[in-house]
Amino acid sequence: MASGILLTVPHELGTHRDSNAKNAASCLEAVFKRRLGVAIYMHVGDESRDICDLNRSACRERPFRQRIRNSLRALPRPALLVDVHSFPAPTDLVEIFFLSEQGHEPQAWVLALTRFLLAAGVRLAARHGGENDIIGEAIHNFGAYATLIEFNEGLTDTRLNEICQYIGDWLQQQFFRATTPARCSLM
Repeated sequence: MASGILLTVPHELGTHRDSNAKNAASCLEAVFKRRLGVAIYMHVGDESRDICDLNRSACRERPFRQRIRNSLRALPRPALLVDVHSFPAPTDLVEIFFLSEQGHEPQAWVLALTRFLLAAGVRLAARHGGENDIIGEAIHNFGAYATLIEFNEGLTDTRLNEICQYIGDWLQQQFFRATTPARCSLM
């Protein structure tokens, strides 16, 4: 069972920012706080992607990434990390993307969550991302459950809240109800 949740928003600043990521992360945080009863941390990037892309290994020593590691150390293992991004696109297409770590398949819990969301009518896609170093470091160095979710910047607040509620529903029913790490690892 995951012990707590860490939400990260690496691309909040600059001309190439993810303009809806912080809003999406705040929505997830509010849902998780109401429903899950676990420690929740949120870290928002403090540098422009033009200076240093905080989701790349070259930026691991930046203060933002150090705060993420400190939070992962503070949470009993395993923690759940959701790296939140956004993308510009028409809302009649994909509403969210799940991106896995480069060269690796998504963790089993992510596949189960995507099936649940598809059944709930969320238009989503899952694919391999580029160098998603935040989730890679969380998985390999901290034994975390981790995923990267990109939210469509054209989502209305109502639809964004519905999607956040669906994610909270699944986490509450399937992930945080587990009583032992072995039960959770099967998801």
